[in-house]
Amino acid sequence: MSNRGETSFYGFACAIVDGLRRRGVQLAVRDMIAIPSQDYPTKAPRPLNSRLDVTRLEMTFGIRTPDWRKALETELDELSMRA
Repeated sequence: MSNRGETSFYGFACAIVDGLRRRGVQLAVRDMIAIPSQDYPTKAPRPLNSRLDVTRLEMTFGIRTPDWRKALETELDELSMRA
């Protein structure tokens, strides 16, 4: 199960770093650099489109998952309190 919305691993990483910085958490990382999937070594090839779709899950169970950005903000609030 995942939350609604779309992003890349790079976009997700940037949202985490930016969100923690906004909360005053000091991080060792300075810059984020996007790279193509083919430049990141993995044992299995990555699909060109690996987006998850929660529409069927939501329709089957009558739920609505939050957007990933909202869910991330909740998690970052908690993480920043522990930092």
